[in-house]
Amino acid sequence: MGLSGALTSAWTRGLSCAAALVAVQCSIGILFRLSQSNGRYGFSPASSLTLTEFLKFGISCVLFARELRDKESPNAAYAMLGADEGEDESKEPLVDEEGDVEAQAGGRRAPGGAIVRLWRAWKSNLSTPIVLGFGGLAVFYAANNNVMFLVYRLADPGTVQLVKSSSTFVTAAICFLFLGRSLREMQWYALVLQTFGLLVTQTVGSATVQPASTYALLVGVTTISATAGVANDFLCKHFDASLHAENMVLYMFGVGLNLVIYVIRRMSLPDEPGFFTGYGKLEAILLIFLNATVGVVITFVYKYADAIVKGIATSTTTAILICVSILFFGMPWSPSAVVGCLSIFLASWAYIRAGMKPASDSKKAPPPKRIKAGVAVWLLLLVVVAAILASSGIDSPESEPAWHPSVCERKALPTKRYYPAKPGGAFEDILVVVFWNENVYDDNRDAFEAVYGEFFPNMIFVGPVPRDYTSRTADHMLDIWPISSTTYYTHRKLHAVMTEFPCYRGYLWAGFDTFLNSHRLALFDQDKLWNTLPEAEPVLPETYDNEGKVWNTVTRFGPPFPLDQAHRDDWHWPWAFKPCLDAVNASTPNVKERWQRYHKKHFPGAPRLLRAMTDVAYIPHTKRDLVLEATPLFVDCFLEIGLPTFTAIALDEGEKPERLEFHNVLYNRAVNETLIQQVWDRGGEIDAMHQFNWREPGPAGERGSWHLREGIVDKMRQMLREEGERWGVESRRRR
Repeated sequence: MGLSGALTSAWTRGLSCAAALVAVQCSIGILFRLSQSNGRYGFSPASSLTLTEFLKFGISCVLFARELRDKESPNAAYAMLGADEGEDESKEPLVDEEGDVEAQAGGRRAPGGAIVRLWRAWKSNLSTPIVLGFGGLAVFYAANNNVMFLVYRLADPGTVQLVKSSSTFVTAAICFLFLGRSLREMQWYALVLQTFGLLVTQTVGSATVQPASTYALLVGVTTISATAGVANDFLCKHFDASLHAENMVLYMFGVGLNLVIYVIRRMSLPDEPGFFTGYGKLEAILLIFLNATVGVVITFVYKYADAIVKGIATSTTTAILICVSILFFGMPWSPSAVVGCLSIFLASWAYIRAGMKPASDSKKAPPPKRIKAGVAVWLLLLVVVAAILASSGIDSPESEPAWHPSVCERKALPTKRYYPAKPGGAFEDILVVVFWNENVYDDNRDAFEAVYGEFFPNMIFVGPVPRDYTSRTADHMLDIWPISSTTYYTHRKLHAVMTEFPCYRGYLWAGFDTFLNSHRLALFDQDKLWNTLPEAEPVLPETYDNEGKVWNTVTRFGPPFPLDQAHRDDWHWPWAFKPCLDAVNASTPNVKERWQRYHKKHFPGAPRLLRAMTDVAYIPHTKRDLVLEATPLFVDCFLEIGLPTFTAIALDEGEKPERLEFHNVLYNRAVNETLIQQVWDRGGEIDAMHQFNWREPGPAGERGSWHLREGIVDKMRQMLREEGERWGVESRRRR
């Protein structure tokens, strides 16, 4: 075949590899979009990279074994996978003659012979420069890949993408400066056009001003990544060895290095997920497989095209994914996005039209001085990046907590959202457990949802079995209990809810007739207990009031719940003292030890029981296991003793929960919104109040009828809107 045919073949093969790279990268981008949960994933970055590198190594082994098998066929004794037409066919065979005598003689191979032949073939393709070259490259890839997880913690995604938009142009510049590869004038124009196209497609408004050190880090990481690509390109073309044998070296080092990084993280970070945590979903497994596939395909692009073409393929992928997002994922389109995508497509076509340089033209060794200069610049950039990371004081990226949707798949709630979902709310990861302690279900439920559904998207209603089953209780978790007074055991359902729905950051327990100040509660720490125990401390605002004065905790917050009201030992009801004391005595050693410590602190001496308000309480996921350990024995214990007791047991020594500013107006039958306004007018605060009457008030000392007061829902929504204006919009965001 003539020179023209060889060039055409190389051009076609390189273009095919680039097209395959675009296809795989598009698949990865779409899969990431489909499998996202709040934009995050629940596996360890280091374990993900280790598994990906291991799969790459496995794929390369299979391809190398297939190459070896093809070599052993009669018509291809010395075939080299990837040998272009026109290349020298007198290269070394994949295996030495001594290593495959039995195969040539047609004799029977001993068990394990295939592995031995594969090992010998691999060794025959390797040399010290190959091992050192690809081993060093693996070090830089491992460092760069792990640093990228940290980069996204220092800078917002918009800034990262804007800086990375220049990577293809930087790659071309490195090829020119250190490898002596020249491009046609039209190709330089195409690269500039593509860079500007990428800049236009990015949402510039999402990029915020960053410190100079952050920009220096981004430029350094981008340059290191581009340099690693150029080095990979050079190594793939420089050595006359099997591409798969070279990949096996690269990925073998990659597995070891990333595994070491994971072990270090596991030993130094207590919250680092287990090695296989987060891979229970099909999407996570497919992501590893596709990431491994794209790594192998990229090496083919380096072999038959170059690092610049790889950058062009990646940019083309970006443009295609933008189009897919606009068409299928509801991404808003803009003229700038359309112009940017068209510019990228035009630049890619122009570069290809100008003619990709064939692999054979890229094998000329660059001047040694240029190679040494490139290595020196590379090492200098690594030092700069390491110094910036050390000075920034950034920690390793935190793993997702056990409750997070990316780690724990949330089961659908029986109670549907009252309002459309609004991502980003303060309570999007909180499950509100609304309980009835009477088997009468009426319009109170509708009013509760209408007022609070805007703030609390996740609700579930629990209570005793109703006298008459109606559609109002179709989505409730109902309690069937042999004792008729299920009123006193509603905390049984809290245990059931926490068991059945584990994937929430916390559980807000609230009675159906409890007022909740959502704007105040948005200031509470969702990883702490909220209650009225003596240890609890009020949650203070982090701002000043409208008059510029510091918040006065004396006038705004009431005194702590006194001990003489919080603990009683004279409860003689059959469902109070004895069942609760029996529950404490029958507890597990851990629960009993915790209770004895709490008991000794507050009321040493004769056995006494803890009694407290139970109309509203919050249990974070961090305390879920302790509460579930304690509650089974306390389900026979009276609600107002059982719930405070097992929440007190969950307290660690010296721990201070956050105090709910709770107002109990159980025997005041006045219009409740008037009482709330009176507290606010005198400068006080309300986090919760019981009993809140949604229904018509009755005569003094009597309950009203089971009908909503006219206009009560609109009135309460208006009051909460005004309360939100007083606190400001930030009050609805999580701290």
